[in-house]
Amino acid sequence: MLLVAGAVACTPRPDGPGPVAEKFFEALAKGDTAAAAKLTDDPDGAKVGLDQAFSGLQATSFKAAVNGSQYTQDTGSADATYTWQLPRKRVWTYNGRLEMLRTAGSWQVRWAPSDLHPKLGERQMLSLRTDPAKRATVNEAGGTTVLAPANLYRIAFDASKAGKSLMSTATALADAIRPYDDTMNAASLAEQASAQTSPMDLITLRKDDWDKVSIALETRPGRCGPAW
Repeated sequence: MLLVAGAVACTPRPDGPGPVAEKFFEALAKGDTAAAAKLTDDPDGAKVGLDQAFSGLQATSFKAAVNGSQYTQDTGSADATYTWQLPRKRVWTYNGRLEMLRTAGSWQVRWAPSDLHPKLGERQMLSLRTDPAKRATVNEAGGTTVLAPANLYRIAFDASKAGKSLMSTATALADAIRPYDDTMNAASLAEQASAQTSPMDLITLRKDDWDKVSIALETRPGRCGPAW
């Protein structure tokens, strides 16, 4: 009996772009932007962009997890989840993609700003900006607003800075404020302010009211404000 044994040779599929993408992210996680940039097709441009990302975000650390990769011939991509640690213990996480290319048998990251965030275009960079929180209104049960945010302007009188214009400034202040406080009297105001070693608080106005009196007061010596 003749037995014939046959062997089938299997040619392994070439490595995809995943390992190089992981090395790229590992270098960034160490803060080694130079090493990460060397894994791209534009080391100089990538180094600048990566450094700008870390400084613009004021990032304290970075990590990324490769979720998968795909390629066709010499072009491919690697999907990843990016996580930045930002100031005040804030964390920013999002999904992105590295575009990859193979040159002379070796994979490289095809450098573009979108390698850092999918919505970045040419000459755009990541930057952290903190916007102040919007001040809230307070509503009663029926929905009517009972408290609303507003700028308030404080007016004060510093007699020591008024000098020889003490009485004229006191008169201008009393005339301007009297519609909001009918007890205002120029002589009394000048006397009380002169007896104090610090500016004398007079009244706090909303912006609309301040706009009505500001022209008459803003050039008066000794008038302090607005402050809010």
